[in-house]
Amino acid sequence: MDSLLLENRDKYFPVGRNSQTLLHSLYATNFPNVVAQGKDDAWSAFGPREVQTAQLGDNGVLHVASDMFGYEFFQLVAPDSVPLARYYDDDRLLMDHLLTGFTLNRTIGSSKTRIVSLGASADRGLRTDAYGRTWLVRSWLIPYSDQKAVVYALPVPMGLVGFLRIYNLGHFDSGILPDMEHLADHIYLSYYGTLSRWAEFLRTAPLPERLRSITLSYAPGRELALATPRLSLRTTPAVLPISDRSDLQLRFSYFRDGDAVVWDVAGIQVGESKDNGNVVTIKRHGKPGADVSEGLRTDWQKIAYQQYPYDQTPGQSDDGTQINGLHPAYKRDGPAQKLGRPVLYTTSVSIEGKQDDGDMRSKLNKFNNGITILEQ
Repeated sequence: MDSLLLENRDKYFPVGRNSQTLLHSLYATNFPNVVAQGKDDAWSAFGPREVQTAQLGDNGVLHVASDMFGYEFFQLVAPDSVPLARYYDDDRLLMDHLLTGFTLNRTIGSSKTRIVSLGASADRGLRTDAYGRTWLVRSWLIPYSDQKAVVYALPVPMGLVGFLRIYNLGHFDSGILPDMEHLADHIYLSYYGTLSRWAEFLRTAPLPERLRSITLSYAPGRELALATPRLSLRTTPAVLPISDRSDLQLRFSYFRDGDAVVWDVAGIQVGESKDNGNVVTIKRHGKPGADVSEGLRTDWQKIAYQQYPYDQTPGQSDDGTQINGLHPAYKRDGPAQKLGRPVLYTTSVSIEGKQDDGDMRSKLNKFNNGITILEQ
């Protein structure tokens, strides 16, 4: 498959035609999406039509989507009492939790018995995909059948995400395993968790290179500090109260950086609590070329000219009050200079309920004051 993909690389994301829209887009998704071509041949991130949920107890949840691109996809939120690292070592627990949401039956005669455990894995390893993400690869033999279950699981701050396939033994090595390796290269995902889980994740997980270059610290009741190679930010209670239950979403995307396409952080959202919608956000926007949609080019112009919704005018929605604007790092530039920049960053604040306009502008200004843009 590798040689076939290499021969046809000009047809596939991120090099192929119709890749540009996705390379200039940013989606927030904690459930794994797949980068694929749509009916219009444009590459995009596709999620499930329907997600089922199974409770694991102690605030643990398993979200599953069946038959998505021929695979079973999942998002496993670890119970509070389960350390993240246990999933990396305890394959029995991993599959036991997956089987709470995926139905696997053993047929004996005319009766079916649901399998709730497969025991220890038959094989285990790691695979680093094309963008530096390290996947846990685990396989189990299905008792009394000629089938095998293979799981690709990616550590994330709240637990694991990934996909699995159950198939006949003879087909795995010849076709299914190479396909799973290729699929891992095409996963679109945000990294999300509470600050306490983030601290645990950064200490214990096999981290992608892009996350190894990020530093995060926080002091409940005081501040959160986050630094990436592209920017640094610091929030205080004047912007949002910070606690162990505050949440952080790093919105990763694929975009062009010089001559290369990278997978990196293109958006950051900090929340007051995982239980409410009070959040602050910063987003990266790359200058679109002529081969992107008119909508993307128009949005770039609105950002550069600081036109609505990027004019720091508070607005109301069912979710509360929002305010957006261009970060003041570019305040000395005229519109033409902003239009010509390769990258611009916007910031926003969203607070539940109806808020005073002056208070919203004050929060946005304080949020902006804690941000340093390093990328030019």
